[in-house]
Amino acid sequence: MKKKWLTLLVISAIGSCKAPTGNMPADYKTQAEVGSNDLDIRDYSRIIKDNPGHAEAYVYRGMAYVRKGDYDRAIQDFTKAIEIEPRAGSTYGKRGAAHLESRHYEEAIRDLTKAIELYPRFAQAYFNRGSAHFNKGNYEQALRDFTAAIEIYPGYGKAYHGRARTYRAKRLDKVATEDFRRACDLGVEEACRAHKR
Repeated sequence: MKKKWLTLLVISAIGSCKAPTGNMPADYKTQAEVGSNDLDIRDYSRIIKDNPGHAEAYVYRGMAYVRKGDYDRAIQDFTKAIEIEPRAGSTYGKRGAAHLESRHYEEAIRDLTKAIELYPRFAQAYFNRGSAHFNKGNYEQALRDFTAAIEIYPGYGKAYHGRARTYRAKRLDKVATEDFRRACDLGVEEACRAHKR
């Protein structure tokens, strides 16, 4: 169950990637054109070989590694992208999500905190940092982060679900039930199952 929860987090982080900024080579693939992870890795590796200072190529290759479950290589690529563009909050968010999937919670919290510093309205970073805190048993910090994500994006069903799980862990069943219901209303199937218990 915990592994499924973490996988959903990383998939969410990947899906929130910004579109390319227009400085990619003509043969660069947009997120909508991504196909086989191995082919993507090969293509982005070629771009990196031709232009080793191309941060976005490292980011997109890192995302392909995440989809393959190769979090160590993904983290390496995100790290290289951060070295090239240290103010890219979304890259810190992606590296934090990869650390979260690898169960490196302290590293995840550190990266997600940096992402939030660079982009204070980054709801996904608050959600993922809340998930890292939840997995460490830091329920008060998790509640703060899930609530911040909801305040930024009130329709964020997964954040309601995360907060509900945290309330349940704290044995605050009444507020947990309210958040499970809200998450279910927002389309989070797992919350619907929990709400019907």
